[in-house]
Amino acid sequence: MPLAYRALLALIDEDGEIVKAVPLWSPKGILRVQDRLLVACFSEIRSFSLDLSSSETFVDARWCNDLHSLRPTPNGVVVAVSGVDAFVELSTDGEVVYEWWAAEHGFDVDVRGEPWSLGIDDDHRPFSYPVELQSTHVNAVAALDADTFVATLLHCDCLVAIDRTTGRSSALLEVGRPHGVRVIGDRLVSLADTLRGAGIVARIEDGRAEIVDEVAIDTEWLHDAQIVTDGWMLVDGAHARVVHTNSTGEVLRTDSFDADWCLYEALPWDDG
Repeated sequence: MPLAYRALLALIDEDGEIVKAVPLWSPKGILRVQDRLLVACFSEIRSFSLDLSSSETFVDARWCNDLHSLRPTPNGVVVAVSGVDAFVELSTDGEVVYEWWAAEHGFDVDVRGEPWSLGIDDDHRPFSYPVELQSTHVNAVAALDADTFVATLLHCDCLVAIDRTTGRSSALLEVGRPHGVRVIGDRLVSLADTLRGAGIVARIEDGRAEIVDEVAIDTEWLHDAQIVTDGWMLVDGAHARVVHTNSTGEVLRTDSFDADWCLYEALPWDDG
C-alpha cells in the first residue's frame, strides 16, 4: 500500500443495504459540492451526478497520488495528497490555488529516518509510494480560517496547524494515527483518534487544541468520525462497519459490510 486497487463508491439506504455501487480506483474522500459529488481516487478527482449515473474527471494533474480527504474552503476545495505528503487547494473550476509539500517544510525524513523528498514538478500519477517510506502521510486537511489549515498527520501522531503564508506547521494535539479532521464551528474541529476508536471534538485556542467532547467504539482502526444531526457516524476500517451513535456515544444502528472491505469514509446523503 498504497496501490491503485479496484474498489467501490456505494450508496447505502437507511437499512444499511447497498442501493447502488460504482467501481472506482482507490476511492477515499467524498464531498458534495452543490449539485455534484466529488470523489478522491488514486490519481484523479472524479465528479459525479447526485444519482451516481454519470461522472467525469474534475482534476487529473501531475501531483495526484493516493488522494484522500476532500474539504470545502472559501476558494473551492482542498485535497490531501497522501502519496506525496502534500495537500492542494483548488478553485471551483479545478485550478490550483495553493499547494503545500511536507518535504519542503521540514518533513524531509521518512519513518525509517531516511531522507524523503519528491520532485514537485514531476508527474507522480504512475507511481506508488509505500506508506512506510513517507514522512507524514497527511490524510485530511481543512481550512480553519483564511490564514490557517489544520491537518491530520498519520506518521506524526498529531493534529497540526499550517500557516498559509509561510507553510510552517505547529503541533496542536497528540492523537494516535489521526484521520478525518473537519472544521465544525468557530475554532472547533472534529477528527478520529484512530487507535483508540474515538471521535473527538477539540477547541483550538492559543496554538493548542483542547478536547471538549468525544465518543468511542471498540476498534483499533477508526478511519473516520463525523458529527451528524442526531450524533456521530463512525467508520470502522478494521471491522467493515459504520456505527451510528447519539451525542453521548450510545449506539443507534450499525451497518456491517463484507469483512474483506476496508471502509474509508462515509457521507450523510440526501439526493434531494
